[in-house]
Amino acid sequence: MNIPQHTHLPIEHLAGVFSNTTNSYKFYWLLAILHQIAHKPHQTVFSIDELLLQMIAEVWYTVNDYRLSFGKQDKLSEVVLQLSQLLQLPANASKTDIVKQTAAFLQQNPNHAISKNIKERAKYVPFRFLTPWFNTQLNGLADVQKSSKIAQLANANSTCLYQFTNNNTCIVLQAQWLQYLHQHLAIVQGFYIGI
Repeated sequence: MNIPQHTHLPIEHLAGVFSNTTNSYKFYWLLAILHQIAHKPHQTVFSIDELLLQMIAEVWYTVNDYRLSFGKQDKLSEVVLQLSQLLQLPANASKTDIVKQTAAFLQQNPNHAISKNIKERAKYVPFRFLTPWFNTQLNGLADVQKSSKIAQLANANSTCLYQFTNNNTCIVLQAQWLQYLHQHLAIVQGFYIGI
């Protein structure tokens, strides 16, 4: 299955996001965005923290029911298992409950190891997801410089999936991409779930 093409959008960059994945974050980041688009169709600005919570909800059942591990580098399954024990939520808890209870836990426990782990994801996931749009400009750049450079490049690029706002705490989906994703939501979800 292929992602539907678009005359004015670089669909190959969206497809290229998953050509080099060592962690599950990219998959679940996109699924979180797609979930928000489906449930908040008129919204264009999404909090990165909100999307990270949705990532946790997206992977919750898979990790808790099947004990799926995404590898040594990937801490997402570890966070979910720890939250599951702390929150006492079942594997089949609703995504809404998972998001609400996780948000409450993080707010009440900002210095907990889980809170720090999730905050660490916010430094990388939203930015590194956009790497295919800027491969040439990032070539040779030190790893510690990449997130800020990606934010700068994204904010100056009209064909990037999203830009950053509110001091890089939120993303703004580009209008053409939002329209494209609404139109092809089921196909894009199916494509990335099937990878």
